[in-house]
Amino acid sequence: NFFIIIAGLYNDLRNQTQERLNEELISPDVRYPPGKRWIRLNNENDFDSKDRDPSILQDDSIKIMIIKKNCTVLEKVHEWLSSAKEEGLLEEKKVLIIDDEADLATINTGKKDNKDSESPHDIIYEKEDSSADSDIDASRTNELIRKIRNIFTSKAFIGYTATPFANVLIEPFKEDKE
Repeated sequence: NFFIIIAGLYNDLRNQTQERLNEELISPDVRYPPGKRWIRLNNENDFDSKDRDPSILQDDSIKIMIIKKNCTVLEKVHEWLSSAKEEGLLEEKKVLIIDDEADLATINTGKKDNKDSESPHDIIYEKEDSSADSDIDASRTNELIRKIRNIFTSKAFIGYTATPFANVLIEPFKEDKE
């Protein structure tokens, strides 16, 4: 009864996913089981906690968020959901987190001992907008997604990508040779 769709790093990917889900799930033309309807928890641009009162979580409607995979947005979602949990609004919620482009910024490729080093994603991917400057940190992204997931008692996570071999090529136990 709660869905979080993490739709890439940039606005164009998030907007594309938003449009598809609006058509398929949220449109007034979609027929729902009696008493059920989809409530989108983000605005047309992205999630902003100041736009949402946590009390919206009280009813039985199905909740959905379509958000960008950047640290600023993930932090806002985490803070908002944490406050909702403190108010007891998530006790009956079961979450499915769907990570589109799971090979990009989700996998924890950072080093624990060197937080100041540049993320590989900062080097490889050019940023489309200024908000992405500090938001493409694989370690921080991974941490925030796990924190959001762990707010819920009943949870599931699906990660998918068009380039699955990217995950196979990551060196999980690379040793520093200095």
